[in-house]
Amino acid sequence: KIIVMVQTLWFIVQCITRGTQQLPITELEVVTLAYAMLNFFIYGIWWDKPQNVECPIRVYKTSTAGHEESGEAAQDWESNGALRWIQTVTAYVTGAQDLYVSMSKRSSVPMFWSGRIESNLLGQAGLGPSILGAAFGAIHCVAWLSDLPSRPELVLWRISCVAMITVPLIVTMLCFSVRMLSDSRDPLWVEAMMFISVGLLALSAWLYIASRIVTLVIAFATLRSLPPAAFMTVDWTTFIPHI
Repeated sequence: KIIVMVQTLWFIVQCITRGTQQLPITELEVVTLAYAMLNFFIYGIWWDKPQNVECPIRVYKTSTAGHEESGEAAQDWESNGALRWIQTVTAYVTGAQDLYVSMSKRSSVPMFWSGRIESNLLGQAGLGPSILGAAFGAIHCVAWLSDLPSRPELVLWRISCVAMITVPLIVTMLCFSVRMLSDSRDPLWVEAMMFISVGLLALSAWLYIASRIVTLVIAFATLRSLPPAAFMTVDWTTFIPHI
């Protein structure tokens, strides 16, 4: 983990240093920088994750599991397709997908098992990933004023940057709206909110996917016409004090 984080930090330092020496950073380097930031945070969060767990032990319950505990409650909400779709997407975004896993029917826990989160904490759980996701999109703004080969590529890059920043925040709002739906007793209010939430979530999901694809395609497409300064390396000797 230390080796990976040192490599990630070294790449980030190189990008910052290129900026201080007025050397251009290619769009592919900007995309890699955004992934490096995510990688740095993920390794920091997973720092205490155990390794080499080779002997799983299956613990069987002697008594009949309750309706909620066994995961059978996951089948009740399937009658409402729209609400189920919203909850499924928001659950995977916030890490609460295990709420709909029936452990009584499995021989082992899922690979990314994180337990079940309480519904009243759904919005708070989505806040952290949304901020990190918005930061991921914000890093792409480093190339906001880049000299791309064509004007359409520059416009698409900027639109994608804005989309990648705003979509995670919209998902957070939807997480809070799901919490409101679970507390509401007014069927008209629930139906209206579900209609709006489904529309926003579907639009946001496709917009985010398209934005990620566009940035990757443009990042590789711009390699066809890089400025001469992009091939210059950092002059590290300028950072050494001379007497």
